[in-house]
Amino acid sequence: MRLITLEQVEEVVRLYRSEKYTIKQICKMTGVLSEQTIYRILRERNIPKREIRIITKKISISLDHETELILDKIKAKNLSKYICDIIKKQELLTK
Repeated sequence: MRLITLEQVEEVVRLYRSEKYTIKQICKMTGVLSEQTIYRILRERNIPKREIRIITKKISISLDHETELILDKIKAKNLSKYICDIIKKQELLTK
């Protein structure tokens, strides 16, 4: 059995809280070998699971060059969630 260092635990928590990486990515980045270990670390520190989004519709969109450059700078882990959040914020602003 391989022991997890305190530094690995802290990095797992930091990366997970950033909401930029998947559990698989966090495993690779921290050297933690299993997803179950990641979930155990989070559970032991009372860190809530991320919200599960239910996808109801898939669409295809076209981007202009300027928009593509902006999205490249943002580097959103989940582009669909990012766009959904922007649309929801805009809706709240117009009410």
